[in-house]
Amino acid sequence: MKYLLALRKTKKAEAKDIPAATQIFTTNWIVKYLVQNTIGRTWLDAHPDSDLKKKD
Repeated sequence: MKYLLALRKTKKAEAKDIPAATQIFTTNWIVKYLVQNTIGRTWLDAHPDSDLKKKD
């Protein structure tokens, strides 16, 4: 939270501060969706007989 407050006070955010300020807004369901639809899809395409394909 201190990073977000610091960013509000400054006119220009530094690159090192951006991940710390934005990560607090990434909810678990967004992370899960992104992983399942990128890395997960790539892995399943490479392993078509995987049991993971049967899970939701």
